[in-house]
Amino acid sequence: MRQEETGISERGEPDPGQAAPPVRALFMTSIPSPYQVDLFTLLAKQPGVDIHVFFCGDTRSDRSFDVPEQYPFPATVLPSHVVKGMPHDWHKVQGLKQQLLRTLPIDIAVLGGYAIPAIRQLHSLLRQEGIPWYLWGEGHEKKQRSALLSHVKTWYLQRFLRSCAGIWGIGRLACRDYAKLVPLGTEVLNIPYSPNLSHLLHPSKSVSKQAESLRGDWDIPDPIVLLFSGRLSPRKAPDLLVDAFLALAPRFPRLRLQFAGDGPLESGLRAKISAAGLMQRVRWLGFVQQESLSAAYLSSNLFVLPTRGHEGWGVVVQEAMAARLPVLVSDRVGAGADLIRNSRVGAIFAANDLPALTTTIERFVSQPEQLSDMGKDARETVAMFDCSVNAELIADVLRRHSPKLNSKSHSPSAGASRDVNTKTNQNQQAMRKNTP
Repeated sequence: MRQEETGISERGEPDPGQAAPPVRALFMTSIPSPYQVDLFTLLAKQPGVDIHVFFCGDTRSDRSFDVPEQYPFPATVLPSHVVKGMPHDWHKVQGLKQQLLRTLPIDIAVLGGYAIPAIRQLHSLLRQEGIPWYLWGEGHEKKQRSALLSHVKTWYLQRFLRSCAGIWGIGRLACRDYAKLVPLGTEVLNIPYSPNLSHLLHPSKSVSKQAESLRGDWDIPDPIVLLFSGRLSPRKAPDLLVDAFLALAPRFPRLRLQFAGDGPLESGLRAKISAAGLMQRVRWLGFVQQESLSAAYLSSNLFVLPTRGHEGWGVVVQEAMAARLPVLVSDRVGAGADLIRNSRVGAIFAANDLPALTTTIERFVSQPEQLSDMGKDARETVAMFDCSVNAELIADVLRRHSPKLNSKSHSPSAGASRDVNTKTNQNQQAMRKNTP
């Protein structure tokens, strides 16, 4: 191959007169969730970046969504199985090394987590091949642990992360947690989940019509509608929301509640609401796909996510804000720290605290005439977190690992792996305004 085709001089050094070849980036993530597919689709269109995505599986037992027959970017759904007796996303892959060899050469890899066996497998292979890698993860403090278990986990993560090129924390809280674990000077960037919000920022006529129909089907002409979107499970705490609703319903006759989701708590929640004689004021939408979920957002006035367990981020918070809803979330929802920066867009309350939740909802529904203006502020805030913004930010970071900039395509310079690129850091500050 001629020198002008490779951009490499006869001595094997990058030729400054040639344009940098695209950086070849490998991503590994658990499943093809819709917001990840949207982001990878846009990232694949960024100049100077070639991506390939490894999905550990095509779905999870507790999550159902439409999976495309063909992805609009290079992707491989790995042949995997869930480790017996472990959580539903603990995939282990057979033949991962062969899959990796078929994907080489790679300049940089991005691991979507640290716990599941498939990612640990790839982590080991990347180190063997000398390929630099980033961790892209939610905060690791997911539940209360004994002092001994916390110490063991901290020791494990410090060993796991000591060879990383940097951290992409999913939100300010994750960045804060990981910054304590990595060597001093390691790059830590705030790159949260970023769904495509265009269908909510600019809803179609059919979605708007469906939303009008949903709102018109209530038993009164101008209800104040609370929305919960998520799995009806103990971790998400829909039971806490029902208790708060039952406490407020007698004093707020316009108050209504709708659930978008299903799960093990549904029958018990229905029984409790029925016993209170309020079934006509509660709507059960079940699990819905994107268009119907968009209509549910647009037909509501206030979004509530009372999670009592760990919620590393919470994409539904972004979706609700894009639909012009003020959002009320517990302090266990990671997105709250980034998105709810003032009382004009929502509020954060103590998790698993019924009086705190009830008081917070009451404060907002007591001023229904202001909910619309609050929703406009929420929409403006969340527009900065659209996936198009993150695609550009991620591409900026990845392009630093172009083989043109590194004499060895697998090994960026020490400075590149530790120092925050000035332009990227400025972009991040302008977009996020929430450096941890």
